[in-house]
Formats: sequence, C-alpha cells, structure tokens
Amino acid sequence: MKIASVLLTLLLVPGSAAQNHDGTWKLNAGKSDTGERQAPQMTMKVTTRGAEFEVLQTTDDGELLLKFRSDGKEAVNPLPGGAVMRSTHRMTDDAMLGDYRITTPEGLIRQLDRISYTADGKTMTMEREIKTTQGEVKIRLVFDKQ
Repeated sequence: MKIASVLLTLLLVPGSAAQNHDGTWKLNAGKSDTGERQAPQMTMKVTTRGAEFEVLQTTDDGELLLKFRSDGKEAVNPLPGGAVMRSTHRMTDDAMLGDYRITTPEGLIRQLDRISYTADGKTMTMEREIKTTQGEVKIRLVFDKQ
C-alpha cells in the first residue's frame, strides 16, 4: 500500500462507552469529498477493547491492521514504505479527535481528524486535514455501517 493511499484511507474509529462502533464500515464515495483524488474502494473492520481499538482496512492495495487508543495515550504503528505513525485520540462531547505525526523517508506529515457519527450510529463522517511540506489538503470521508 503506497503512503499516499494510506494517508487518504487511514481511518480511526473510536470506541466509546456511549456507543459501540464495532463492525464493518464501507466508504461511501458519492458522499465523500477527496479533492482531486478519486475515492478508493475501502472497507474496515473495527474491534474495540476498552480504550484500545483495532482497524483492519481493506482497499485495492491490500490490507492494513492498525492499533489505536481513545484515551489520549500515544499509539505507534509501522506503515508501508518504512513510515511510522504516532497518534493520539480523545473524545469530546460530540466527536473523536485524532492527531497523527507520520514520519516518512520524504519528511513529516501531520494529520488532524474530527470523527463524528449520526445519532443512529449508521453513518460516520471524518473531516481530515493533512499538512506536508508541499502544502495542506482537506478531505471529507463518509462511511456507512454494514
């Protein structure tokens, strides 16, 4: 999986006591705004254990298993191409906020996410800001629970 593809599709789904977001989610390309890039075909399986959660992403480029925490403690994940992602996540009243620092051979990438859900828990929306030495990109990813 190429690092550019990972950045576009890297997803974090929070676990919270108020709602259970475990299960399979599918990207709704028609409702998403990925800027100049075409939205990828993607599903993810989320499994939550307390403050820890895993996301198994499946795209045309393959599968990627990522592990995170929703309690503000840092999680570290190796990424394709020798990149390393360090991230923290925390809940607010209405969303999960993710802060990522991705070290790649080409330099540092900073990514900020705001992840929210519809009241019925069937739709997840991720507002993502990606900052690199080449500039900033903002995208919106919408997922439907399967």
